[in-house]
Amino acid sequence: MSVKVMLLPERERRVVEVGKAADGFALLKALGLNPENVIIVRQDQPIPVDSRIRPGDELKVVRVVSGG
Repeated sequence: MSVKVMLLPERERRVVEVGKAADGFALLKALGLNPENVIIVRQDQPIPVDSRIRPGDELKVVRVVSGG
């Protein structure tokens, strides 16, 4: 299935193909991103990385920066 993703802060839009039973881990793997460095957002709400991705989802993947 196709999932629309907005990568932030770059504001880069992508369409990603994932399996029908895909979760956030599968999505991040398809994008080549580390789950420890991002937050997945659906309808302005953060979702756990093990949440199922639904057909027609439009998600935001926000890169998290930390440091001290």
